Amino acid sequence: MARRSTNFIARLSCEAPILFTGGVSHCQRFTHMLESHLGMPVQTHPDAQFAGAIGAAVIGQRQRKRA
Repeated sequence: MARRSTNFIARLSCEAPILFTGGVSHCQRFTHMLESHLGMPVQTHPDAQFAGAIGAAVIGQRQRKRA
């Protein structure tokens, strides 16, 4: 999974540091594997598993205000 993620990220033009979100971001071993494969720092946040839900809530609120 780390290798697949690395291959996907390599196709993008990313700059360090990379912010890793989602539930797997709390797995330090996976984060370290990503750093090793990418050759750049990967950061996480204590609330990283909620990033998608927070983004969806923000978009929903904006759409509701427009209606």
